[in-house]
Amino acid sequence: MHEHLSDALASDAKDIDRLKLDVERAQPPLLRLASSDDPAHVAALQRAGKMLKKECQLAAKDDFTSHRLLTERAVAESLVVAAAALQRTETSLTHSREIAAEACAAADAHEADLRERIDACGDAAASRDRLLTTRRGLLAALAQRRRLVDDAKRKLRETNDDVVAMTRRGGVVQAEHSRFSAQLEEARAVAAQKGVELPEDGGASARSAAAARAKKAGEACRALGEELAVLNRVTPWRLDGLSGGGDTLSLRVGRLFRIALDVGTGAGRVTLQPCSGVTPQGGVAFAAAVAGAPRAWNETSENARNGHLAAVLQSIVPGLRRAEATLGEAEACRDAFPRITKMRCTAGGGLELSFTDFNMERKVDVALDFSRGAYPRGKLSPRVAVVYHGTGPPLPSAATMEAAIDRVPSGACGRRLFGICRLMDWIVARGEEGAFLHWSPYDPVGVVNADP
Repeated sequence: MHEHLSDALASDAKDIDRLKLDVERAQPPLLRLASSDDPAHVAALQRAGKMLKKECQLAAKDDFTSHRLLTERAVAESLVVAAAALQRTETSLTHSREIAAEACAAADAHEADLRERIDACGDAAASRDRLLTTRRGLLAALAQRRRLVDDAKRKLRETNDDVVAMTRRGGVVQAEHSRFSAQLEEARAVAAQKGVELPEDGGASARSAAAARAKKAGEACRALGEELAVLNRVTPWRLDGLSGGGDTLSLRVGRLFRIALDVGTGAGRVTLQPCSGVTPQGGVAFAAAVAGAPRAWNETSENARNGHLAAVLQSIVPGLRRAEATLGEAEACRDAFPRITKMRCTAGGGLELSFTDFNMERKVDVALDFSRGAYPRGKLSPRVAVVYHGTGPPLPSAATMEAAIDRVPSGACGRRLFGICRLMDWIVARGEEGAFLHWSPYDPVGVVNADP
């Protein structure tokens, strides 16, 4: 029994030792140290915990540092983008301030002009009031009233005379009606004696046939009128009518010119037609000088083109239309450039311009010669005069500005005057700053590439 128990205890002791070895191999060292009661193991476990804590802190600090570095880089990039946007905004604000200053100057000049006109009107009204307060003024007012009353009486007498004349005319018409009625009855009696049968409808069929023929002729005339309207919209001229027994064509070119052409020979003449509301001041005479009108030619002249009317019109009409288009271009220049304070057209084909900068107190006058087809590709013979130098950047000499005007090209659409006005506006605003080579007459309004 005792031996059996001893063997069983020895076997259990071996199993316990084997199980301890399996447990030690399965457990981590720190867990084994934590389950131990040895003070040395506890101290080693504490040191290991401190080291683990320190490593965790260092890892967390490295992670935080990397995230902070990425954040700072993103903030720096956004600050660079914001700085560029602010720079662009500053440039835009600078240009806006310049444009606003020019607009304010123009508005102040316009306001001063309006105030002068209002003061002039007020002075005229005050003078009229003062005139009425005097004895002579009252007498003048009474004389004017009497003249008005006399005019009214004269018109009343004329109206009465017209009424009397119309009454007399009514009696004459009644007498003629009675006479025609008697003649009609006499004709019917004669027809009855001769045995002529009158139409049963009393001539209604003849009248309806005449009305049908008149309607057909009216429709034909309307069709011809529609064709003529289409032709007038397509061609650069409008047919006004025929004269001289149908041998002379009367054509209208734009608002200003009229052409009379002989159908057989090609001879003709160009004249001005009456019109109103043409701007700038003196524009009609200016356009006439540019187009070389009025003028005439006979059948032996080169302009007659051997009687070929289409060739005559092709040689004459473009110059007339270009002369009238020059007025529109001048008005567009005055609207586009506020520094143009004066624009005057002369009867000899000259255009006078004044460029004024109120902020720098400077003024430059320019005179151009458009006569006899010099515009847009010929020599305009510019004459520049500096009236006031003012302050700011120094102005080039008059000869330099004249040479610069001569170098302005005409462009694809013949807008040479627009380019000249842009050049002078730039010179008045910036003087000799930059060079003419860095400027283009085709830049948008308000944009000058002074710095390449």
